[in-house]
Amino acid sequence: MSGRGVLALACVLAAVTSGCAAKLREIPTHSLSKRSPAVVERDIHQCEKAVTGHLKGPWLGGELEFAACMIARNYQTFVQVLDAPLEVRRASIKGKVTSARVLNDLVACEQFVSARVSVVEKIGRPLVTVAGLLFWPVGFGASTASPALAGQRRRDYIACMEPRGYTISNWKSEPSAMPRQGEGP
Repeated sequence: MSGRGVLALACVLAAVTSGCAAKLREIPTHSLSKRSPAVVERDIHQCEKAVTGHLKGPWLGGELEFAACMIARNYQTFVQVLDAPLEVRRASIKGKVTSARVLNDLVACEQFVSARVSVVEKIGRPLVTVAGLLFWPVGFGASTASPALAGQRRRDYIACMEPRGYTISNWKSEPSAMPRQGEGP
C-alpha cells in the first residue's frame, strides 16, 4: 500500500474511532414555525452547547445530539444515517417532546438500520473505499453503487422513525449563503 493510502486509512480510522466528541460541521436546520432570526440563532447556540460528546454507539454522536435538540424545538434537521443524507422532523409540531426522547429515537433507529447492513457490505465497503483511493476505477464503481445502498438505508430508517412520530425526507442542499464576487460583507 502506498504512503498516501496508509495516510488516508489512518485518517478515516482516527475519525471513526475518536467518537467525534463535538459537532463536526454546520448542520442544516429549518424552523417549522415562524421565528425571528434572533430566536433561531439562540436555539442553534443552545443546542450546540447541549452537545456533550459522550454519546456512545452512533458514528456521529455529536451531530445526533444537536439534531435531537433542534427536532425537539420543532426544526427540520439534517441527519446522516450511514451513507444516506436525510432530513428529520416531528410529524406534528403540537405538544412537547424532550430532546432526550428524540435522541433515543434517533439512536435506536440508526442502530436498527446498522443491524440490517449485510456482513459482506460491512467488510467490503471499507475495502473498496481504500482500494478506490489507490485505483480510480474501483472508487468510481463504488460511488455509482452508493445511491442504491443509501435508498435502502432511507427505507429502513423511515420504517423505524415514522411509527415513532417523525417525518423523513431526502436531504436537499440549499444554495450557498456565501457572498458572490462583488457582494462582500
